[in-house]
Amino acid sequence: MAWWRTTRRQRVLFLVAAIFWSPIIGLFGSTFVYQPVKFSYLIWRVESARTPDEEKAALELAQRWGCCWEIHLESPPKTWLDWEQLDAVVQDADRALAVELEWLESKPSGVPYRARRTLVDKDNIYILIGR
Repeated sequence: MAWWRTTRRQRVLFLVAAIFWSPIIGLFGSTFVYQPVKFSYLIWRVESARTPDEEKAALELAQRWGCCWEIHLESPPKTWLDWEQLDAVVQDADRALAVELEWLESKPSGVPYRARRTLVDKDNIYILIGR
């Protein structure tokens, strides 16, 4: 049926239905399309960085785009509050920093988004912990 042949009542009902369903479709689109695509891109950027500059850009983007709320190290210092221990880990040439980032946002299944990598430039850890 053509739009100009519909009655006024049908147009109003269509408009009300469109206003009602728009937020619902937007919520599902955000949860099931936008966030998975966004975090898949972030994980790919973090895990595929090859140079220290690419790694720095990827970690800054990861920190800026999501609430990166957990940073796991393969062998962390005894306490995160002791900056001297973390500095010693960063300055130790024989030690590699393997990092796992975990974002506050999670997949629709409830599993959080995670990215894992061994840092090329160990000074990039400071991007994630805000120092």
